[in-house]
Amino acid sequence: MGLRQKDAFSRGLVAANRLEDADFSFFVFFPGMLFGEVEKWWDGAGQRPTPHEGIDICCFRTRSGDIKMIGSSALIVCPFSRARVIAFMDDFIGKTIVLRPVDDEWEDFYFFFAHLLPEKGIRIGDGISEGKSFARIAPGSGLKGAPAHVHVSVARKKDLPDDSRISWPLLTGPFRHALLDPMEFFNFPGAGLS
Repeated sequence: MGLRQKDAFSRGLVAANRLEDADFSFFVFFPGMLFGEVEKWWDGAGQRPTPHEGIDICCFRTRSGDIKMIGSSALIVCPFSRARVIAFMDDFIGKTIVLRPVDDEWEDFYFFFAHLLPEKGIRIGDGISEGKSFARIAPGSGLKGAPAHVHVSVARKKDLPDDSRISWPLLTGPFRHALLDPMEFFNFPGAGLS
């Protein structure tokens, strides 16, 4: 897989949300935001009940050194040449939209984009092309203490149940073995750990 494809998601977030106008330099990941980590990065920290099943994206460093939040209502755009909407799932902040790349080297994988508000009219089976917005980041959860962010998980399709049965309880339970590190698929140039 080429670097162009691997950085399509990060480039799309920056372009669609005009982060360059906000002095964007690179995305920042705090302990607990990456795959497999057990720390919570929100609500006074502590431990997650299970290792993190993906990555969380919400912060970036400016060229002047400040850390800013992407914020709720930020656009999420398709990082694949073409993708199909496979499912919608409820999550503790908003909705999770499951995409499967079409005619792509990644077509054997499902990509879970969570904590979102789907664009009006988007339905299961719809095709989405690269750069097209399909959702916005949902407002953070005051109840759970998590600020607005997009969560991304990746799973091998062949290791998952039927599409109609896909859910977070299955992904974090009996089908956890299907989950893969999203950083194997997406590149965040210059990203820093804080």
